[in-house]
Order: sequence, then C-alpha cells, then structure tokens
Amino acid sequence: MKTLAEFAKEDKKFIVAHRGSSGTAPENTISAIKEAVEAGAMMVEVDIQLTKDNHFVAYHDENFEKFGSKETKVSDLDLSEIENFNVENLYTNQSEKIPRLSNIIQYLKDKAYLILEIKSNFNKESIELAEKIYQSIQRFNFKDFTLFASFDYNILKHLKAIDNDINIAAIKIPNQNTLPSVLKQHISIGAFICSIDEINDELVADANASGIYIGAYSADNEEQFNKIMNLDIKAIVTNYPKLISDLMVK
Repeated sequence: MKTLAEFAKEDKKFIVAHRGSSGTAPENTISAIKEAVEAGAMMVEVDIQLTKDNHFVAYHDENFEKFGSKETKVSDLDLSEIENFNVENLYTNQSEKIPRLSNIIQYLKDKAYLILEIKSNFNKESIELAEKIYQSIQRFNFKDFTLFASFDYNILKHLKAIDNDINIAAIKIPNQNTLPSVLKQHISIGAFICSIDEINDELVADANASGIYIGAYSADNEEQFNKIMNLDIKAIVTNYPKLISDLMVK
C-alpha cells in the first residue's frame, strides 16, 4: 500500500470511517472496522486509551458505565481486565472484545489508513500521552500510514518537533476562525478537519490553495453528503461508510 503522503498527492475524494462503521456496528471494534473497509473506506478513525499496564486499546468513553462500572476508567485497569469486557453487537447478536491498537493495525495493514484523534486536557500529561501514542505507532511500523489529529495544536506542534515526517491534522476548534494556511505556517499541518456545521467556502478555498487536505465530519445522510461534495472537500467523514460509498457512485 502507498504511504499516506503518496496517497495524498493523488488528490482523491475518499471515505473516512468514524470509529469504523459505527452507525451499523459497535464503535471502535474490529467488526466496525471490517465493515468500513469492506464498504470502501480508505481511512478509519479510532479512539485509543492507555491501560494501567501501558497497553493501548480502542475505546471512546471516559468510563465503563455501559458495562455497569461508572467510576472505572481505562487507566484504572490492566489489559487482562479490559479484555474481560464483552461489547454487545446488537446487529449480529454476538459479542466481541475491546481491541488493542495492535489488533487494529494488524487488520488495517495493506487495506486502509489509520487516523488517531489525540484527546487532550491541554496540559503536560496530554503531550506525554501523545508521545507514547507516537512511539507505539513507530513500534508497529505504521507511522507512514497514520494521521495524528487533535483539537490541541500544541500536541501537533510537539509531535512535529519530534518527527518532521509525521502526518498531522488540525481539527477546527469550534467558533475559532484561524485559517488552515495559518496553521500550516505555524505547525506544518498536512490536513485540516472541520465539522459540517462550520465548514464554508473560505476554509475550503484556503486549504486547497495551500495544498492542505481538507475533511468534514460527519456526513450521515444524502443532504450532508451533497453539502460536502458541493464544497469540494476531499475526506468525507461518516458513521455510515456503505451509505456514503453508494452515494459516491450514484
């Protein structure tokens, strides 16, 4: 598979699956990721968190309330304890485990790219976590196929200082109007991601003129899809990749 940088040069429109095919399967699970890739998604976004014994797992929520443990966080448990949780798949009446980051990369290899949104509390600990995420991706030899994204631009700047070849994307901070070209000048972003509610012609034109890949989230119906297509946006983020794939070939 081509590196992400090589793929970006092709300037194609493509589908980004938000937490996999999260509209039709349990988010951040292998089944959701598998559905997304089979539907034609070229990039899959997952949420990852660090366990107590320093393993990355794909899980979004702050706690395990859905499993009856409202006070328990991923960081409170070892990997072996987290692997005891079963995620119910309401679509297949089956259950599956919360996957490790390594499981996801193993599946995506030679099939699709990975996007990791790095969550932030805008503090030193967030930057340290970002470094650990980067180091983990390096160990799996998947850096050239991964896009690191965040609302916290200090994290992106820090990662870029560690490795200038890293692929980074700024997620637009709501109600903040910094242009993508300005962010490219200051932190060397290669991509800019914006909510469908705030995307507009000015942002898209600025990004395209500056050679910045632009994506919008989330297109989950035909109306939202048409809005994105009319704005000449390259990366279409969705919870329903099969739906968007079908609309793209209409």
